[in-house]
Amino acid sequence: MVSCGASRSWRRAPLDEVADTLEAWASEESWIIDGFGPWPVIDRRMARADTIVYVDFPLRIHLWWAAKRQVASFVSGRAWGGQSVPPSSLLLFRALRRVHAMRPDLLELVTKSGRDAKLVHLRSPREMERWVSDVTRTAAGVGD
Repeated sequence: MVSCGASRSWRRAPLDEVADTLEAWASEESWIIDGFGPWPVIDRRMARADTIVYVDFPLRIHLWWAAKRQVASFVSGRAWGGQSVPPSSLLLFRALRRVHAMRPDLLELVTKSGRDAKLVHLRSPREMERWVSDVTRTAAGVGD
């Protein structure tokens, strides 16, 4: 996790603070956590989750979406994701590249110990749109 303090610069939150926050969220009856956070705490959440959604798009798609979000943030003068200021583009693109390089390890983690039964592996924006549409219809009780 990254936090934005009063100095208006992005900095990494201490690992123990991040772990405590994620553990607290995952101890609730229901929760959704976007992203994975520090490696030492992800495995416990994956074990507890009833559904794991793994968005596994080509790097170019993530970079394009991040670039559009950065430009929109600059034009509107507002950050995204509840932050007071967006991260620097360089920091953001480096993080995306680092996460993309971790894909084999992430895939192994989300499929270990039979977790593949609760895995939704989305490989394209079109697959994601269909899945979100299906979940939305199911939640609304459409087709019951």
